[in-house]
Amino acid sequence: MRAGTVQGKVKRIRRITVRVLNGMGGKAGTNEALMEDLIRRDQADPMDASPPPRSGDFDVFPASDYETDGQITIVQDEPLPLDILCVMPRVAVGK
Repeated sequence: MRAGTVQGKVKRIRRITVRVLNGMGGKAGTNEALMEDLIRRDQADPMDASPPPRSGDFDVFPASDYETDGQITIVQDEPLPLDILCVMPRVAVGK
């Protein structure tokens, strides 16, 4: 079996893992109309203070269909830090 590239093949992005350093907020997805929150407030955060910046891997499971483009969009629409170290998509490839 030859692995090769997935460029030009029909694919669906099943999961997006974004590695962040000291970030807050942000949204990710495959469609700008259906973006999901990237870094959410933790239940242990006190409600009378702003949440602390977080580092680590954050998963988003976008609602997407099979297509040849397979584009990912990440936005920060608030004046908060969001340093992205890497983006790791999990892709299902069609025939």
